[in-house]
Amino acid sequence: MNSKKKNFGNVLQKRSRFSLPYYGKDLVKWYYRFVRGPTTKSKENIQYIPKRFALNILDSKKPLTIVFIGDIMELKERDLVIGNGIREFIKNADYVIGNFEGTITNEARLYMDQRHKLQIIDALTSLFQPEQFFLSMANNHSGDFGRSTFRKSIKLLEDSGFTTFGTIDRPFVDIADTIRIIAGTAWSNRPCEYIVNFFDTPRYINPDLFNILYAHWGYELYCYPNKEMVQLAKAYLDDFGAIIGHHSHAPQPVTYEKYNGINKLVGYSLGDFSYGDDYPKNNLENYRYGIILKVQVGEDVKGHMNVGEIIWEFIASHPYENDSFIVEIIDTLPILEKKD
Repeated sequence: MNSKKKNFGNVLQKRSRFSLPYYGKDLVKWYYRFVRGPTTKSKENIQYIPKRFALNILDSKKPLTIVFIGDIMELKERDLVIGNGIREFIKNADYVIGNFEGTITNEARLYMDQRHKLQIIDALTSLFQPEQFFLSMANNHSGDFGRSTFRKSIKLLEDSGFTTFGTIDRPFVDIADTIRIIAGTAWSNRPCEYIVNFFDTPRYINPDLFNILYAHWGYELYCYPNKEMVQLAKAYLDDFGAIIGHHSHAPQPVTYEKYNGINKLVGYSLGDFSYGDDYPKNNLENYRYGIILKVQVGEDVKGHMNVGEIIWEFIASHPYENDSFIVEIIDTLPILEKKD
């Protein structure tokens, strides 16, 4: 493995029932950001590309259009409503990919456990047809309620038509015989040997396909990746055609790296697709932002699979009628204006 692909955390360690994925200085920094809000440090490392951007020139053949969303977080027993702008953004896509962070269950939970109620299935079904909606389970909350409850939650999703991946049993999904999306997590709050470790993702690459890494990585409440994350992304572009991340609970830049004459997409973090809590009464208001990303993938003029046009927008969740939360497109991201 490339020496740059170093472990930036205590990856999938065996932990107590009350643990967090961080330890030592990382835990102190996480708590500081949780109290004070997201940091905009490291802004000099990476900048956003325009919201509509042609990354590479594709051939005239119709490319596949894939929409990526970030962390589908719990809503504290509230319903999720999808805004019309997001429906319009997604409607012509061929596939949607999201990170399903949490477990559908009525079991009692402890601090930090992520629990969804059944309405989340109705909300996601209303967003896009489940048969073309793929949900990654490789995240730090998949072990919150243990393997048995996790499996029951997956069955509920798959019985509704969704495809799940990011587990040891199904590490990836293949799309249209040309694209492979591989999921992995660098963190886990609980013992969870049944999801894919981020550092194992290269073993699932198919050299005959265009491989996209859909990664649960990095640090929470960073608005920009630090130098270590930038180095890690560059190292993984040795293996992958594109990288799209989540876990930070704050959107991070959609950008690219030049690699052997090709522009390779790196979306460092799409933040949260959905989140519901009693903000602005507490600092969890900072968790309500995300990015929705539309990516065209097809053959370029040389016959190689590449990313073509990219379209992205900021999104936010906020309270709605009947004690629900709605997720909608927004023009700007308020937390980027924060001064550290």
